[in-house]
Amino acid sequence: MTDLTRREFLRRSAALAAGAVIISCEDEKEQADPDSPGTLTGKHPAKDVIIIGAGMAGMVAGYELKRAGHSVTILEARDRIGGRVYTVRAPFSDGHFAEAGAARIPPDHDLTLGYAEHFDLELNPFYPQSGSFVDLTDGTRSVIPNADFLDGRPWPGSVKHKEYVKISGGTELLPKSFAGSLTDEIAQSKPVKSVEQSSDSVIVTAVDGSLYSGDRVLCTVPLPVLNKIEFSPSLSAEKKAAMSGGYSYAPSTRVFVQFKTRFWESDGLNGLHRLARGGVAADVGQGRAPGDHHVLSEVRSGCGDRSIGSR
Repeated sequence: MTDLTRREFLRRSAALAAGAVIISCEDEKEQADPDSPGTLTGKHPAKDVIIIGAGMAGMVAGYELKRAGHSVTILEARDRIGGRVYTVRAPFSDGHFAEAGAARIPPDHDLTLGYAEHFDLELNPFYPQSGSFVDLTDGTRSVIPNADFLDGRPWPGSVKHKEYVKISGGTELLPKSFAGSLTDEIAQSKPVKSVEQSSDSVIVTAVDGSLYSGDRVLCTVPLPVLNKIEFSPSLSAEKKAAMSGGYSYAPSTRVFVQFKTRFWESDGLNGLHRLARGGVAADVGQGRAPGDHHVLSEVRSGCGDRSIGSR
């Protein structure tokens, strides 16, 4: 795939994610930063767009729509941006942090990788490049050499472990990069109560009674949150079925512990362990911050499986 073809593919993909019905209101030749993976092309009158949710979908949409000349307001229910991207820094010391949300990036996530490059974010291997791994399945402990593990795969059909990368310094740097251009457009702690559409506008009402009027609304919240918003007119039967339980989400819990020393390194281990009972747990990546302290993270997925990794 040539660079031009790849760029056009990324551009169209982002346009679809952001709602391609709204495109640039300026001449494509006059747009700044044409290297953005999701640059919107073409000409269209400027619109007032209300975006519900400041997760990655909402941040990308807001960033590209604003660059294309539209007026954007982003309403976020929480007191932070990023959605499922959540880097935890407190109460860890010595610059350590843990990822409570998304972290592992495969090579086919073109938009994520493209925006990381766009914002000059450093990428590093997700999995440790030295030290041995430990697998404890149904009481049987195995030590896996580093090279063997990196040539393996997290699950059948996945790319190899060595092909995954992560954003150096924390995944939250990606949504924060978008937010740098959207400081005045983001309203946090604004959960949405209702969306009312008329023939020529849309009114969004927040739980605190605040009203927002626009030409378009782009709703980016996940399905379990969507059913908390009243829509008039109501959404399609398919959407109502999905937000009422017609989907499948897997439960996952993460526990983080900071140790004073990396005691496992004396045994030639890198801190990543996979523990499973009656199944295979997903592997957890790690990073190394300066100093002797270290953070181990435990991920419990589903019922019975556990993964422990270090950061």
